[in-house]
Amino acid sequence: MFGYVASPNFPQGYPENVDQSWELRVPSGFAIHLTLVHLDIEMSEGCSFDALNVSTDDELLATLCGEKDYEALRVEVNPKLQSQFGSLTLSFRSDYSNPKRHIGFSAYYTAVVNCSGQIFTSLSGIVSSPILHGHYPENSACVYQLEVDDGFQLIIGFTGVFDIEGEDGNCIDQLRVQYHCTIFPFLFCGKSNLMSSVQRIFGGKKANEGNFPWQVFFMEPRGGGSLISDQWVLTAAHVAEAETLKMYAGRMNINGPEGVELHAAEKIIHPNYQIHSKPQYNYDNDIALIKLEEKVKLGPQISPICLPKNKQSDELQNGEIGLIAGWGVTEERKLAEDLMYAEIPVVNMDFCKSVKPKSSKIKPENFIFTENMFCAGMSGTDSCQGDSGGAFAVPDMNTDDYHIKGIISWGIGCGSYGVYTKVANYLGWIEDTMLQNQD
Repeated sequence: MFGYVASPNFPQGYPENVDQSWELRVPSGFAIHLTLVHLDIEMSEGCSFDALNVSTDDELLATLCGEKDYEALRVEVNPKLQSQFGSLTLSFRSDYSNPKRHIGFSAYYTAVVNCSGQIFTSLSGIVSSPILHGHYPENSACVYQLEVDDGFQLIIGFTGVFDIEGEDGNCIDQLRVQYHCTIFPFLFCGKSNLMSSVQRIFGGKKANEGNFPWQVFFMEPRGGGSLISDQWVLTAAHVAEAETLKMYAGRMNINGPEGVELHAAEKIIHPNYQIHSKPQYNYDNDIALIKLEEKVKLGPQISPICLPKNKQSDELQNGEIGLIAGWGVTEERKLAEDLMYAEIPVVNMDFCKSVKPKSSKIKPENFIFTENMFCAGMSGTDSCQGDSGGAFAVPDMNTDDYHIKGIISWGIGCGSYGVYTKVANYLGWIEDTMLQNQD
């Protein structure tokens, strides 16, 4: 739908004492775009002599006079001449004198589907395709943006009829739903079927399927990691630095058939992590991201854990309880075959500093402690060799969704206290890395 409108006698020149209006209307569901092609109206201060007014039902869009070429109209004027409400009014007036001949104006208008640029911020509502005579219009290109504040999730449900043209399974017409984010790559995360209270991995308990669906098993090197999306694994830098990575998601027993093998497309170790010879005393910035070659299929046994919301709100407090899981050394001093888990509290860093090594070759005074680390554990309950890279997972008090507050990093011995990488300190790096390396 389109049309043309021009001042009287265009282009010979408009007469004196003109007062004429044009009402442009299109069906419901459409907007009007007005495009001025010519504009030559007597110039006056405030357009008080001759003028073209363009307005909607309740808003004056422009008052125009003077002379502008097409390029100036295209850039400066025409973008303003749009109505989202299906109606537009043009009012042209001239006074009693026109000392110089001015040709007036000419314009064309088009009706476009009124469905883009809408932003929905209510906690609930209805969004639908435009309707014309019972059907959606041809050549529609609609964009709807739904936004909610931090802490809320968007859930979209289809009601009534869903009827979009398709032929042999090909979407000729299509509805595409995209999730745009900064840090959090998924609408759901941190879901666990671990309902009962956790008993007192070193001093731990055998996990069941679905307890830790984000857990990634590193067979080579022996360690752990966490899915934070369907294509990204978060782990410790000293795990990811290995030349060969053999990983599994959804696995419970290291020799079991369950789960899927994951293949690394690339690994990104934090740029400030320093690789040291053994024994290693500096584990600052012990964090890495691994991008998978293919997106893993998610379900109850395989799903991501949530990242912290922000550094301030996720500041860990002494006594805060978290869950750790892994296939590391157990209290029997052997590597676990089944996924084990334990519940441990955050404690003051002095507890980790006070642990005495069993080997005289280890010099505890050489270990580096920074603000990027925290200490957690208790006597008889700790992470150990083979658990590195796994999550220190803390449930949200309101939603019970688990967030990865820490990464199992290092410790002096096993069975008491261990040091964890503080994930909230690296949210910016995680976000930037994922955005820069997205498909």
